[in-house]
Amino acid sequence: MTVVLFDGVIDAYMENPQGPVARDVERRAQAVVEVARAGVRKIMHRAPFDVAQNVNYVMEGNEAVIGIDVSQTLHGGRSPELYLDAKVAKEGGSWLGDALEAARD
Repeated sequence: MTVVLFDGVIDAYMENPQGPVARDVERRAQAVVEVARAGVRKIMHRAPFDVAQNVNYVMEGNEAVIGIDVSQTLHGGRSPELYLDAKVAKEGGSWLGDALEAARD
């Protein structure tokens, strides 16, 4: 048996931003963001601002970058992200760790 690999087909499958790999990564990123937003809301339930709305992802080719858009969340001169980080450091928990589990099938 002979297996012939065509670089163009492999690139279209693996590297194409519209290909099946990128679509699967995007589906998983959406699941992570959904769970991460819930985690942030749980941690920040008493905060006067909603950081969770700024948890999102950006597709870069066939990779997803997940995080908090810090340009959108300044509140009264305070950084809600720093508040979130301090609260997590003080009380424990993770807004992203559990969310990453959502990406597993």
